[in-house]
Amino acid sequence: MTAPAAPPAQFASAVQPLLSGADSASVRVFAPAKINLALTVGPRPAGASFHPLASVMASVSWADELHMHVCRGPGTTAVAARDVPDGDTLVTRAVGEFLQRAELQADVRVSIDKRVPVGAGLGGGSSDAGTALRTLNRLFGEPLSALALCETAAAVGSDVPFFALGGYPAVVRGRGELVRMVDWVSERRFTILWPAEHQPTTAVYGRYVPARDELPDDCELQELALAATGTNDLTDAALVGSPRLARVFELLHARGAKPLLCGSGSAVAVPEPDEAVRRLLDELAVAFPGARVADVQTL
Repeated sequence: MTAPAAPPAQFASAVQPLLSGADSASVRVFAPAKINLALTVGPRPAGASFHPLASVMASVSWADELHMHVCRGPGTTAVAARDVPDGDTLVTRAVGEFLQRAELQADVRVSIDKRVPVGAGLGGGSSDAGTALRTLNRLFGEPLSALALCETAAAVGSDVPFFALGGYPAVVRGRGELVRMVDWVSERRFTILWPAEHQPTTAVYGRYVPARDELPDDCELQELALAATGTNDLTDAALVGSPRLARVFELLHARGAKPLLCGSGSAVAVPEPDEAVRRLLDELAVAFPGARVADVQTL
């Protein structure tokens, strides 16, 4: 099916702080997905649990919608998300980390309208958590500095700092906790296909064979991100584990398209497809039950 694009608004920018005398607030915010215009992955250091990465990330106009109700004073946290039976645990963790580090008490209720596919490499869960953090910080008058907010987000998950700091185009390094915004990513349009197949991130990284001894510097990373094809070091490892994804890449390459794997997969972004390629993406979305396709732009 074709997914609706979110309004091109950036996170919780319109959220107003709670007035000193206000007891509660209800807000609606959008949590955009992301794509990696470039994703490079280095060899895992001895004894480390994670591969270091260097990436250029940008939010796109495909988003979950969060409805948040916050009351001052002692309370509990409740998160409900469609198609996520136990709720969004990343958001639950984000709320807990925020309240602890900001030394606040609040009753927080979050309802998430999940539009971004789960396990697609689009950062949907991380965006929900980062958006919740940024919104809470705004509602309570920004008790956490940008640095403290980033540290809080890093304790929640790898991609969460990028979203907590606004989801603006950025160079992201380490495990995703080192975020530097950049101004050289102009608006770009993509069609994203999620072929209704999940690949565990750990499995993709487990198959990954490092193709580089060291990560690119910022200048080289910029060149990779701005190239027409983009780059993603995890592509081969993702294709090996998914015949369906491999078939999608094969068909797109045969039509002259330049597919770009999103994160560790299994969503695929195609930059500005022509009519024939766009029609193929629609056909693939029909062929794979539950698949999603969306036309997006970077924010």
